[in-house]
Amino acid sequence: MILIEFNYQGQVINLQINEKEKIKNIYTRLCAKTNLDVNNIYFMYNGSILSEELTVESVINQLDKTRKKMNIIVGLKYVQNNNKINLIKAEQIICPQCGQIAKIFIKDYLITIFGCKNNHTTNNIVLNKF
Repeated sequence: MILIEFNYQGQVINLQINEKEKIKNIYTRLCAKTNLDVNNIYFMYNGSILSEELTVESVINQLDKTRKKMNIIVGLKYVQNNNKINLIKAEQIICPQCGQIAKIFIKDYLITIFGCKNNHTTNNIVLNKF
């Protein structure tokens, strides 16, 4: 068993999990415990956004495996102000498919996002939609 400490807006939520458990199931358990909507949040571990299809065993680093404890940051994808939903401004270019850090190329007012860890490419994004 491993203890996961989720840090959400300064609040720490603990869950005991099995190493073989899928990340997606852990998210569901956390959202049931906190009444958060899984579609409006993201989860970061070791500086990367976690993929839901992986198991804890496949993402945990050696230090956390030894101490049997993981720390995961939970963040909001969107901020709601006056009944409007606004995207949060990112510090770096983010792949729209996996949420990893990516590169950007602009030509003829069209944007291409490429070069993330998962080698995704998103072409022909209009400048005002970016």
